[in-house]
Amino acid sequence: NHGRRRAAKPLVKYGKSVTAWDVIKVQKKDEIQKVIEEEHGVKPRDQEMIAKYQWAVNKVMGGLTQEEIKEAERL
Repeated sequence: NHGRRRAAKPLVKYGKSVTAWDVIKVQKKDEIQKVIEEEHGVKPRDQEMIAKYQWAVNKVMGGLTQEEIKEAERL
């Protein structure tokens, strides 16, 4: 307990790896909001928008071409 010192722990890496999903959510933000408004009539900043957001992202992701997905993965 008192006789020896413990080895120092390694530093924690605080970085986040960015995926194609993250890039597309940022690039297509306006399109995602437009899909939610058209399909469900929910305005931005409404409580219901949170429930519909994942559905809208999936719909936008499904409409992308392979080239757009590869470009997002490259970024």
